[in-house]
Amino acid sequence: MRLTRRIGVHRFVVFLDACDLVNDGERLDRVETEVRALLSAHGLLGDGIPVVRGSADKAVEGDPDWEAKIAELAEALDAVPEPVRAVDRPFLPAVEEVYAIPDRGTAITGRCGRGVIRVGDEVELVGIRKPGSSPARASRRAVPSSTRDGPASTSACW
Repeated sequence: MRLTRRIGVHRFVVFLDACDLVNDGERLDRVETEVRALLSAHGLLGDGIPVVRGSADKAVEGDPDWEAKIAELAEALDAVPEPVRAVDRPFLPAVEEVYAIPDRGTAITGRCGRGVIRVGDEVELVGIRKPGSSPARASRRAVPSSTRDGPASTSACW
């Protein structure tokens, strides 16, 4: 849960799976209460987080009651607001990996921390370039294949 805060995840939907194996409704209530208490103990809004009780196995088997719970889960996920992305600020990459490719150069992968990167954009990688070398350019793989832009919080390669 600490990791979720570090990467900026603030909204959750909890799915309690295998509820078909528990015949005692009070036991499910206690589990839900404990999950909410655990979330609250880690600084999250435990009482404000949707909790859906279901059974993935029974839903896959075609049981209409459990399929309805999966639909309820999908509705809860759709209700989570899209995060605000800092696309109006200068591009700032969060570097995750650096790969040295013989005879080709260096490939750097990571996440767009803020701003937007486009195919062909020059990216200055401070501390990696040798003096006098040209800036890196975003490649075709730098942004998702369905678009030419990589907005903040998307994965990229420079």
